[in-house]
Order: sequence, then C-alpha cells, then structure tokens
Amino acid sequence: MLAAKRVYLFGVGHSGESAKDYEKTWLRIGLVAHAETDPHLQVQIATLLGEGDVVIGLSLSGHTRDTYDSLELAKDNGAKIITISNDLNSPISQLGDARLQTAVGEFINIGSVSGQVSQLYLCDVLA
Repeated sequence: MLAAKRVYLFGVGHSGESAKDYEKTWLRIGLVAHAETDPHLQVQIATLLGEGDVVIGLSLSGHTRDTYDSLELAKDNGAKIITISNDLNSPISQLGDARLQTAVGEFINIGSVSGQVSQLYLCDVLA
C-alpha cells in the first residue's frame, strides 16, 4: 500500500462509514487514502484505476452488489484489491488479492456496532 499510486476505500452504508473513518485515521499517521461511499462515483473511480492502484473494499456481509461491481471493475483494470468482510467465501472476498476477515456473529443486524468496530480494528492493523 505504501508504494501504491492511489488508494481508495469503497463501502456503502455502515461499511461506508467505516471507510470514512479509515480515511481520517490514516491521514493522521501520514497515509493518504480516499473514501468513496457513493456507488455511482465508485464505478467512475474504478474505471480510472489501474496498475499501481489499490482499492480496499468493505462489506460486512460480503454480498453488497454495488461494492462488488466497483471492485470487480477496478480489478479488471489492474488495481490490487484488499477486501474486509465477515465471510471469506463471499463474492466480495473472492475478488480480493488480499482478504481480511472480521469475526462478528450478529452481522445480519445492519446497524451492528460490533461490525463497525471490527472493521475499524482492521484499519489499525493495515496502518
């Protein structure tokens, strides 16, 4: 990630909120990454990415269609993909060049604080 030309964080809903938190946390330690939570803009950004770029995709369920579509496009264009999901066998995780797993039992509860905390913990690990 340190050698990447550009780093983007893609997520929607609560995973998008985690992406925005990542952006701020990393900025404080000198890493520049851009969080995008609008799925339409994610697709536009993914179209412009290529070799040397990294996208971190966040989806607690691993099945968020908008996030999947954006990550797939970025990967097809040559960007490296890191995924953070509760399910390593999910479609989103399967796109990852590197796959990180959260371990949240009640991830079906979309507003779960434990889900967001587990994603934020992995932010610290990546930093």
